[in-house]
Amino acid sequence: MEQPKLMFIDGEWVRSISAETLKIRNPGTGESVGSVTFGVNLDAAKAIQAASFRSRVKLPAGAESHNTFNLDI
Repeated sequence: MEQPKLMFIDGEWVRSISAETLKIRNPGTGESVGSVTFGVNLDAAKAIQAASFRSRVKLPAGAESHNTFNLDI
């Protein structure tokens, strides 16, 4: 059985409200290369609420942009 796909919201890996997944294909070959969770509007609302709260936290000038450009992806 395939492991559930998770979304990173508010610093935690959480399951989507929907159990749907979206297959990702290589556009050059059409070969399936994986799948991702298909988030729904309630998942988006949860993420937006978390981001909105975090944006109100006071940070020193320049700290927010510094964090944005130093993402570990």
